[in-house]
Amino acid sequence: MGAGKVYGALLCKERGLEHITLTLVYLEIASGKETLLSQEASAEELEVFFADQCQRFLAWAEQEAEHRLHRDRTLHSLRFPHAAFRSGQRELAEDVYKAASTGRCLLAQAPTGIGKTLGTLFPMLSAMPRQRLDRIAFLTMKTPGRRLALDALATLRGRRDAAEAQPCACWNWWPGIKPVNTLTAPVMASPAR
Repeated sequence: MGAGKVYGALLCKERGLEHITLTLVYLEIASGKETLLSQEASAEELEVFFADQCQRFLAWAEQEAEHRLHRDRTLHSLRFPHAAFRSGQRELAEDVYKAASTGRCLLAQAPTGIGKTLGTLFPMLSAMPRQRLDRIAFLTMKTPGRRLALDALATLRGRRDAAEAQPCACWNWWPGIKPVNTLTAPVMASPAR
């Protein structure tokens, strides 16, 4: 009923109401049956609730902004972790970075052993602050692919492997990078060569 209270507070303010009946309607699609939950509320209590929600949102927004600043500062100083790229890896990394920079799709095919995981994660992480990207989705087919991605992130952090980085294999051990459970952002990429 939280959203209803927010709308109720706005409606009371706009129309000068002293109280309002809030009703939440649940609809069972298969039968068309409606279940109504109603609650009386005063404009004053709704205003207090609304102000509290605004304060909570503001605190979250400030925390989120600080998180992004910290993440972007960290990623601005990101350096490739090896002395040199493998054969074909630099070209892949450049293509990935260009794709992220232009918002275009990239379909790449590369042989085993050129360092595809690091060759894609490094440029995408590098592009995040420069291109104002918010999220990266890295999809793998099987558990070994996930392990390779975690190990590549650990290598970028200067650690030997993901297990050393944190006992729990989750994505939030990079400073300023949070785990994402759903794909909510478009994949950024560019045309293949």
